[in-house]
Amino acid sequence: MDPLFLTGGGSLSCKVHPVVLFQVLDHFGRRNEGQKRVIGTLLGVVNNNVIEIRNSFPVPHSETNDNVAVDQEYHKTMLDLHQKVNATETIVGWYATGSSITDHSVLIHEFYGRETSNPVHLLVDTSISTGSLSTRAFVSTSLSAAITEKPWGSQFQQIKLDFKAFEAEKVGLDALLQRKDFSPEDPHARLSADLDSLEHGLERLAHMLQVCSEYV
Repeated sequence: MDPLFLTGGGSLSCKVHPVVLFQVLDHFGRRNEGQKRVIGTLLGVVNNNVIEIRNSFPVPHSETNDNVAVDQEYHKTMLDLHQKVNATETIVGWYATGSSITDHSVLIHEFYGRETSNPVHLLVDTSISTGSLSTRAFVSTSLSAAITEKPWGSQFQQIKLDFKAFEAEKVGLDALLQRKDFSPEDPHARLSADLDSLEHGLERLAHMLQVCSEYV
């Protein structure tokens, strides 16, 4: 069992869009040499106890055995830029790569707890040790004794996690899935696959635009 981890989470649940996982994997792939994990901010909306994670951005940080530091100025700058584009998406939590929650995770979670109420922590295991991309979501609650009101720790509770995709995201996923059937050693097959995927995507995009135009 991970340190400071309990199962549960009540009625709170989480939905993650596939673009967020791509962003996390891209961030991990571009990490600095020797960096064991990466973290970032999660953006989305909360409705009826459902946290919908729609977007994210990386946040530089550094860790040693004793300390952890988050680049708060970079975080603030990126947040301002994102909200100029889409003000409806607000901070809903943060992500980290790895297979377990660490003591430093508690400190980072406290930072995000000052940015939003009850942030969600998305943990993405990029090692694929189980043969698939393990993705889990957690929330944190304070621990305190009856004799004192001062909290003395936190516990992470795993919550239900599902995946959700917009129609445009499904188009991209379909294109990726179609490519796996073609041999990477055959350039003609790859080109044909690209053209077929592009044509299919444009057809679906045209249909989506037609549907939207009926409401304008």
